[in-house]
Amino acid sequence: MIRRNWCAVLVCIGVFIACSPVALAQTDSSNSRKNHDRYWVSFGLGRVISQYHPGGLPAIMPVNYVPETGKTAQFFGLVGTAHFQPRNTKSVVSLRYVLNGEWMYHNFPGIRYEELGALYGIRLNNFLISAGVSKNHGVDRGQFVRSSDPGSLLNGDYYEKVTYKGFGLPLEAQFIFPFQGFSFRLAAFGNINNGHSYGGFNFSICLGRMN
Repeated sequence: MIRRNWCAVLVCIGVFIACSPVALAQTDSSNSRKNHDRYWVSFGLGRVISQYHPGGLPAIMPVNYVPETGKTAQFFGLVGTAHFQPRNTKSVVSLRYVLNGEWMYHNFPGIRYEELGALYGIRLNNFLISAGVSKNHGVDRGQFVRSSDPGSLLNGDYYEKVTYKGFGLPLEAQFIFPFQGFSFRLAAFGNINNGHSYGGFNFSICLGRMN
């Protein structure tokens, strides 16, 4: 399990260890607590290192077959979040949607990973560190089907479409750069799960009442 999830474990734990001392040093700041509710949404782009299945399942599937998930690759992704911080607390509850995958590919189907997570975090000044639970699903390549026709505009191989779903542990450590009316955020984020763990960074624009 540890070996399969090394990419997400190292990135996420490393970020949490690095950010926690800095954030904890600022716990007395009045910016962490306000006498009004705060809420905001963010939309951005990310780049991750993720586990995936490259395709080529056996034609006759054994009953106890375990798919190969040791491959890793870099993917671009979309990230959307919604946050709510009740008044006079440092607690933040969040919803997170992540879509990672191949956006330009020549083998079909394209690799895709989707995640919908609920997280609980602590905000310390402009740091926010969160963890939670997520529902994950996506698409891998299965058994090889055929190559593209000679002379075809789509020059690639076709594989069986294999879908999967499961649960995961989403983690996130972010720093918010506040401005008047909007903000930016830089986040290290990831998800630890069985076979499709990932870790990476994203940059987002935030809108809402953050201060």
